[in-house]
Amino acid sequence: MVIESILTPRELETLLYLAEGLSNSAIAAEMVIDERVVECYCNVIYSALDVSKTDGHPERSPRVLAARWLWEQNKLHVEERNAWLRE
Repeated sequence: MVIESILTPRELETLLYLAEGLSNSAIAAEMVIDERVVECYCNVIYSALDVSKTDGHPERSPRVLAARWLWEQNKLHVEERNAWLRE
């Protein structure tokens, strides 16, 4: 799966922040958008990656699964990610 063809640049940026462990409010502050927009982006990301709400196991939360997916795909190295976020 080529995630860049599924997610918008802002959704991909949100995914990167999710992988860093930022909260929705922290992501909103970084991206200078409303927290409700972040929530919408997260829902799109979870749907695109086919991760959903779990039965209360933190290691299987959508946020963790999304971050794990990104890590396993190794789509963006740290330098590439930093360059992409600066654009």
